[in-house]
Amino acid sequence: MIVHRISNTFRENGISLPRTTRSQATVGKRIAQKNVEAGDVIFFRRPHYSDNRIGHCGVDIKNGRMLNTYKSPPDVTITRRRSPYCEIL
Repeated sequence: MIVHRISNTFRENGISLPRTTRSQATVGKRIAQKNVEAGDVIFFRRPHYSDNRIGHCGVDIKNGRMLNTYKSPPDVTITRRRSPYCEIL
């Protein structure tokens, strides 16, 4: 869903990204949450996974909000960013 839209958007602009969220989180530049800007891809660790792996992402749109597909039905929504689960790329 959003991870595929992210990959497609980057590809259309000449940037190749891996297909999965977990793989995408291994490329790029890691920044502090206070330095996040609109358009940055935000990666989340999934605390219910025993290995604490990255399992979700969204796109920052300012003021602590992001584009997200976490809810059902799977459609892009605007949600608040939650710091404890956040890793920024």
